Amino acid sequence: MLPKVKVIIGSVRTGRLGKPVADWIMRQAENYHGKLTFELVDLKDVNLPFLDEPVPPKISDDYVHEHTRKWSQMMKEADALIVVTPEYNYGYPPVLKNAIDFLYNEWQDMPVALVGYGGAGATKAIRQLREVMKAVGMKVLDY
Repeated sequence: MLPKVKVIIGSVRTGRLGKPVADWIMRQAENYHGKLTFELVDLKDVNLPFLDEPVPPKISDDYVHEHTRKWSQMMKEADALIVVTPEYNYGYPPVLKNAIDFLYNEWQDMPVALVGYGGAGATKAIRQLREVMKAVGMKVLDY
């Protein structure tokens, strides 16, 4: 089975540019046919509510809600992530932070590459996101 890379669109805002950026990444992924598989994950479709699990995921991954179990399974299927994020007011979108906070064990040693747009390449958003991802155990790729 080929390694699976999930490409996550980290914004749900109307008129967002994340979808065209992620679509471009998916077109580039065709160059890896036979080496890797890629799947697009749109947080707009995932539609997680504001964090509503009663127990922090670092303590227990025995999730109460079906939406959390689905999100967990989706991320367990990934061997690596590419996260596409805008920069809003020098930070990354709250929907992306919420999606990260729902899980913990699923993130351990997960390789992740960050692609930013807006605000001079989203450098401030990526800097903040890198810190949060490292704190939950992801292996953020330096490039």
